[in-house]
Amino acid sequence: MPVYSSFNLRYEVHNDQDEELNGIVTQLTELVEQGETLKSDRATSVTRVRFHNRDLIVKQFTARSVWHSIKRVMRRSRANNAWNASAAFTEAGIAVPAALMYIERRIGLLRFDSFFVYQAIDGDSLLEVLPSVGRIEQAALIEQLASLFSKLRANHLAHGDMKATNLLVVGGQVVIIDLDVAGRCKHLFSRAHARDQKRFLKNWIGNESLSEELCEQINTS
Repeated sequence: MPVYSSFNLRYEVHNDQDEELNGIVTQLTELVEQGETLKSDRATSVTRVRFHNRDLIVKQFTARSVWHSIKRVMRRSRANNAWNASAAFTEAGIAVPAALMYIERRIGLLRFDSFFVYQAIDGDSLLEVLPSVGRIEQAALIEQLASLFSKLRANHLAHGDMKATNLLVVGGQVVIIDLDVAGRCKHLFSRAHARDQKRFLKNWIGNESLSEELCEQINTS
């Protein structure tokens, strides 16, 4: 995939979107200011933008300070991590939104704000959908979840924040979002996977029958 790098900027674009998406880099600030803010705090903002008649999500990670950038000089930016995790999850057959590009604002080796751009998708939170659908639809979703955890295990992938609001149901398919701390675990995978399972099952405390079934399926499939 094309990588563009200079003293104060680095970005990578999905190769079949190269020419179309290059314009985002020069218009990024304006697009975010004019877009629909979905989330905003001191460290992260999520904005839905319109670009070339397409709905995109721009997730911005804001550097805390110069000292923070210095400490992280040997680590990937969260936008770059989301970009790589998206490729790894897709390769493993796990549904994620289409990653389009990541951008890093830099001064030499120091990274400051970074941005992960992906295709917007419209779906409902698994937290709301799973308990409310009929038994046939629920069984189909649970089967997908069992397959998802099986693929995570087979590929040594960890998500890092498996709350149910990070899983969307889009046209009956479970899609994972928020991949900025996700990735392949070369060491201590069992511990990371156990944390993913525990965080996921925490969503269903209070719904005993659903919790028991999910526990059984994601631990054995």
